[in-house]
Amino acid sequence: EGIVSNWEQKEMNILPREQCLVGIGTNEFAPKNNVTLAKFVTIIARMAGLTANPGCAACFYDVPVDAWYCGTLGAAVTAGLVYGVDENSFAPHEPVTREQIATMMVRLMAKDGPDITISAADTARLLAGFSDGASVSSWACAPVAQMAKEKVMTGRENGQFVPLGHTTRAEAAVALCRMAQKTLLLEQ
Repeated sequence: EGIVSNWEQKEMNILPREQCLVGIGTNEFAPKNNVTLAKFVTIIARMAGLTANPGCAACFYDVPVDAWYCGTLGAAVTAGLVYGVDENSFAPHEPVTREQIATMMVRLMAKDGPDITISAADTARLLAGFSDGASVSSWACAPVAQMAKEKVMTGRENGQFVPLGHTTRAEAAVALCRMAQKTLLLEQ
């Protein structure tokens, strides 16, 4: 359970240098544990170099002002990287889904970066490549397709994307590493 596989370790080599995704304790990474929305937002806020802004998280009734993630969440909201699960809630302790991280990563890649928009035809074609592509939420279709196009996020077993599947720490680390590498290539 606590061991990171060879493919995961190879993909994650860039992340410790960026101090974006750290272990959960002394020498323990817990790759199979799920990532919560609060943790993932904190990671992308750090990657974007955002300054804490706790006041901008005040619109969410389920985010205490003294929560460890309040400042990074507020910064991510201000930067347009995240919104909420609805107008007034964020569900910070819920596991982040694969379609949610795809959406946040596309927003992060687009922030001050090159245009990475994708056409409706390409979105439909790429989603059709997953046996469950039709089950991707409408708001996540273009981001999921974009992440597939850029090979930042690939499907799981049986050719499925599993859009509502919970994201493990290993999956998040690999996707973030690929995104960081892809962003560097796009900026060159």
